[in-house]
Amino acid sequence: MGFFTAMGFQWNRSKVPHKLTIHSIGRVTFRLHRMLPEFVWDAIILEGNPFTFTEVKTLLNGITVGGRKLSEQEQVLNLATSSKYLLALLKTKQFSLDKTTFTELHSFLARNIALEWGHFRGEGKVTDRTKSLRKLI
Repeated sequence: MGFFTAMGFQWNRSKVPHKLTIHSIGRVTFRLHRMLPEFVWDAIILEGNPFTFTEVKTLLNGITVGGRKLSEQEQVLNLATSSKYLLALLKTKQFSLDKTTFTELHSFLARNIALEWGHFRGEGKVTDRTKSLRKLI
């Protein structure tokens, strides 16, 4: 089975080299682990998080960064945690491109950030807060 067939979807193949370099899982996980602060910083910048690269490295070393919102800090830590979980799945050859793996990664990534995490939107338990609001009125 070829690379493109194994991927399970199609795209304009003329834009992609026909021969791709394939590296071992060990090498790929080593490089991601080594580049984790840079990967996290690149991702949070896309989300509008103002943490600097130096602040991300500081936080990932376990030292808090003054003057930053807790939600911004949590976003950095969640992304690092989900990436480490992904690395663990890859190293132990337990990674699978399926719904279960996706929702497990999402449970780390979106914890306390999204309204729902660890499942697809609409599949989780929804709490009706309307009753408690009516008591206040």
